[in-house]
Amino acid sequence: MADKAQEAKKLLVHLGKLMFDRHLTDSAGGNISIRIEDKVLMTPTYAGGHYHWDLNTDQILTLDLEGNRLGGKGEVSREAKVHLALLGEFYPEGNAVVHSHARNVLVFCAADKPMPPVLYATRKYGIIPQCVDAASGTDNLASNIADSVRHQSNWVKNRAAPVMAPRHGLFVLGTSLLDAFDATERIDTNAYCILAGSHLGITPVGGGAPINLKYE
Repeated sequence: MADKAQEAKKLLVHLGKLMFDRHLTDSAGGNISIRIEDKVLMTPTYAGGHYHWDLNTDQILTLDLEGNRLGGKGEVSREAKVHLALLGEFYPEGNAVVHSHARNVLVFCAADKPMPPVLYATRKYGIIPQCVDAASGTDNLASNIADSVRHQSNWVKNRAAPVMAPRHGLFVLGTSLLDAFDATERIDTNAYCILAGSHLGITPVGGGAPINLKYE
């Protein structure tokens, strides 16, 4: 367990920095976690705002399944509720969560619009949904995201279940941490292709009709 946890901490640190450098998250937030048996390893709050995702393994928190901090330097993020809900209900098939503020995905979150897949790389996810809106850090948000995952019947086969939260960001439950990261970048690239294509007058192939991203 100790060796496995240490390797997982190294991967959390590496992927967090990679996400920040690749504009898959920002200084405003995001968090990533992995469950190992009855423990959850998770990045601390303010990983972006205070540390610009330049973390070390001592800062990775060890939580029990109720969210109590057992180790690590730092405080528990308010978004731990989402991670614990997903890793509690869908484990062992789902054992990692990546929550990001991916730059292109945030456009869809700001407009509260679902995202059609327009690339072969994202076709397996189908239309990526927005969950029912709820305030950040609340039990309602955790419940709403979990409900969106339940409606994705093929997510284990696809190795990831992506859900966007209105005006917030992207949450991906993965069958591994690497799968959750992979889906995050694929989806952000998909979002970029839709947004860039709209300037050329291109209708996204996977979505049919043009996408109206205006606020309602």
